[in-house]
Amino acid sequence: MHFSGFGVDEMKQLLGAVLLALGSGVASAATIVAQVGDVDGFGQCATFGSGSKFEWSTVCDNGTGDGDGTDTWVYGDRGFTLAYDLGWLPIKSATLEVFAGGVGLNGKASVLLDGQLLGKLRNGNDNGQGNYAFLDLFEVSPDLIRQSGGSNQLMFDLVNDRDGWVLDYVKLSITVPEPGGLALLAVGLIAAGFAGRNARKTIGCHV
Repeated sequence: MHFSGFGVDEMKQLLGAVLLALGSGVASAATIVAQVGDVDGFGQCATFGSGSKFEWSTVCDNGTGDGDGTDTWVYGDRGFTLAYDLGWLPIKSATLEVFAGGVGLNGKASVLLDGQLLGKLRNGNDNGQGNYAFLDLFEVSPDLIRQSGGSNQLMFDLVNDRDGWVLDYVKLSITVPEPGGLALLAVGLIAAGFAGRNARKTIGCHV
């Protein structure tokens, strides 16, 4: 006697199809973004690229900004909350993008996420003689991303409290698997489990 349903060969074919689909990119990644500020070159007065020199007076929204601490000339340390919703999705990787200008009087500013040092901003202050805008990228450990609560505290720790600078935007990008890809992987694992169990039953159930 042989148990009916999928045989071992059919299960192997199904599992092979799932693995092929996963390997060919069907299980692609999605990016969840938490951002403060808009990408407008410090207020749309001028277009600044990374490494551009500018005068503090050219910051368009100087004095008011966007209402979130960006696009306005400030002094000293600044902190921001980066909020997101990952649900149950696992985290593959994360990066932090910072576009700031003029920061660095007497030394480079530190970038901290929940108190953990990610690195330092490039020096955008030429010994008080000029201001430069730089785009800095930092790798973020998935361990720092909060699946429960969905927010991180970002802090810019400046060497000199009288250091004047401007922040255009900060963007935390979190890469997670596509839900469809996770479902496909689950089907594959279930198929593999059934294939193994069916194989054991087939071996022990002939009379």
